[in-house]
Amino acid sequence: MLGIAAAGATVPVSADQEGLLQRRLVDPGIVMPRTTPVPRFREPRLSATDAARQVQRRYGGRVLSVQEENNGGYRVKVLKDGEVRIYKIHP
Repeated sequence: MLGIAAAGATVPVSADQEGLLQRRLVDPGIVMPRTTPVPRFREPRLSATDAARQVQRRYGGRVLSVQEENNGGYRVKVLKDGEVRIYKIHP
């Protein structure tokens, strides 16, 4: 038999009561909220300039325009060997 200190006095507790107290104090079903948010990994955002540089490095030619797409990627128009080519860069 153990005791619980309450306001300076020790109150005797039976084994059954102690098990009940332990279950209440350490209940695996209770999830405590985190005080600090968990950082999430994010890919660095690709800029239009970065997309143009990437295409120019890979394929060469002269970049004519860069348009942002709905999915966060870019559509890059390049003039190479007298032809206009379109490349899509996805983040």
